[in-house]
Amino acid sequence: MVALQGMLGRAVTLEHRLRKQTGGPGMYARLVATLAPAEGFGFRWAVTGGAVPAAWAGAIERALREEALAGAGGEVPLLGLDVVVTDGDVHSNDSSERSFALCARQLLREAVAAAGVVVHEPVVRVVAEAPGAPGPLVALLAGRGRVLSVEEAAVAPGGSRAAAAADLRADVGPARRDRRPGDLPARAGGLPPR
Repeated sequence: MVALQGMLGRAVTLEHRLRKQTGGPGMYARLVATLAPAEGFGFRWAVTGGAVPAAWAGAIERALREEALAGAGGEVPLLGLDVVVTDGDVHSNDSSERSFALCARQLLREAVAAAGVVVHEPVVRVVAEAPGAPGPLVALLAGRGRVLSVEEAAVAPGGSRAAAAADLRADVGPARRDRRPGDLPARAGGLPPR
């Protein structure tokens, strides 16, 4: 099984406030940040005036990274994220590194709910050989992916080989090869994909 990954659907700027009071010292944190899809993980601290102690930036970044890998309440882990923290607020008694880490996790979940997640499907290279002309084979592969090359008579006299890049959800990929086992081998003249 190949794990799918995703990215935020669009950039969002959000404010999230965490307030928990249980009778003793509570938890309070407020963060304002812009979260955007990106390749890899980027984190920038742009809080000015000491609204949030810069010493807590590391805990906020760690919490965001962990939550992104956990999927942030979405269906798949986020493979890339760019975060710019621009503002926040503290309470003299109830704010802590832990409360800001929890606030950051909740902020990312809120961003996933607001922006959605675009799932990136893994791609596999499929090579199939046919004893005749490549037409039916190429048509089958083109319907499920991007045909990379076609070589006629490369297999045996009168044979052909076709290669395609197909997502793993396609019928020709290993993830679904067992769902319609006869489709590709039938069109390839009995030779299974490799």
